[in-house]
Amino acid sequence: MADTYKEYLIEHRRRQNKGAYGKDSEMQKVYESEWAVKGLHGEKLESMKEAEKYMNRVLKSKTWSKLSKRKHIALVEMRDVSGGCAARAEYGGLIKIKPRHLNKYVLLHEMAHQAGHMHHGRSFRQCILKLTSQFLGREKANALKAEFKKRKLACGEARKPLTESQWNKRKEMLSC
Repeated sequence: MADTYKEYLIEHRRRQNKGAYGKDSEMQKVYESEWAVKGLHGEKLESMKEAEKYMNRVLKSKTWSKLSKRKHIALVEMRDVSGGCAARAEYGGLIKIKPRHLNKYVLLHEMAHQAGHMHHGRSFRQCILKLTSQFLGREKANALKAEFKKRKLACGEARKPLTESQWNKRKEMLSC
């Protein structure tokens, strides 16, 4: 009996943050939401040096310290070949970004991954909304949140799992 409750807890956790476990099933919907927000990608950064300066400003903020324990992120220019991704966060505190995609939002998106959310699930979306609100403005964060909701992507706090006794009662009711 205890094993099945443990299985329930694992499955509950996975469902509350879908992209975090296994296949990143919500990634495309997150990208579509970002592309739908007018002006979100508009604040360009002119050089890698300017991008590093902006990133360091974010890293020193109270908002970042609440979101992550990471104190340093390395920013590297990615070869700009046609196709592929605009930027990529890699394990170990490394962000690779193509020069033509240097803008504040893309950098914040990759930093949200570096904050411990190497997926596009609920916890990533909560993180990117906080970063967007703080560093690009509440209006853009609200527009992004509306786009997430339009695509049925949860952004609020995850539901708490049932206690073992609640789970057993529900299981008994369903077996009748």
